[in-house]
This record gives sequence, C-alpha cells and structure tokens, in this order.
Amino acid sequence: MTQCHKAGSNSVFSLLPFFELNLFYIQEGIDYDLENNEG
Repeated sequence: MTQCHKAGSNSVFSLLPFFELNLFYIQEGIDYDLENNEG
C-alpha cells in the first residue's frame, strides 16, 4: 500500500521539472512578444 503510494508520488515529482521548464519557456515567449510589440 505504502509502496504503491510512494511510486505514485515519485512520478508526480519527476514531472515537476518538466512543468517548471514549460512555465519558463512560456514566460520567455511572453517577454519576447512584448519586446517585439514595443519596437
């Protein structure tokens, strides 16, 4: 029971860096669009 729960939470934790990278690229893309719209 605890092993199954541990495996489930491990898969979630392994996805965290992936989500952080996505947020970073989305933010960079927004900044890039803002700069282009100004100039």
